Amino acid sequence: MDLQFENDLQAATDEGEKKNLTQENEALKVQIRKMKIVARNPERSRADERLISSLKNKALECQDDLEKSEASLVKAWAQLAENAKGRTQFVQQLKRKYEGTITSLRRKVTTLENEAAKQAKDFKVNREDYYNLMAQMEEGIK
Repeated sequence: MDLQFENDLQAATDEGEKKNLTQENEALKVQIRKMKIVARNPERSRADERLISSLKNKALECQDDLEKSEASLVKAWAQLAENAKGRTQFVQQLKRKYEGTITSLRRKVTTLENEAAKQAKDFKVNREDYYNLMAQMEEGIK
C-alpha cells in the first residue's frame, strides 16, 4: 500500500516537474528567439553573446531535466503496472486457497452428515433390539 502511494506520489511529482520544465523550456526558447532577433543586429555586445550562450545552455539543461523526468515517469508507471500484476496474482492465489478450503469443509460436512445418519440408524436399530430384549426379559420374568 505504501509502495503504491509512493509510486503515485512520485508519478505526480514527476508530472508536475515535467510541466514546470516544459514551461521553463518554452520561456527560454522565447527568450532565445528574441535574442536571435536582436543578435541579427550587427551591434551585438559581449554581454549579449554571454546571455545568448547561457540561455542556450539553460535550454539544453532544461531539455535534459525534462528527459530525465519523462524517464522517471515511465519507470513509475512500470512499477505501478508491476505492482498491480503482483496484487492480481496474490488475489488469485488467495481465491484458490479459499476455494480449496471451502471444498475441504464441504467434504467434512458431508462426511459428518453421513456419520450422523449412520449413528441415527444404528441407534434406531439398537433401540429396537433393546425394546425386544426388554420384552423378552419381562416375559421370562412372568
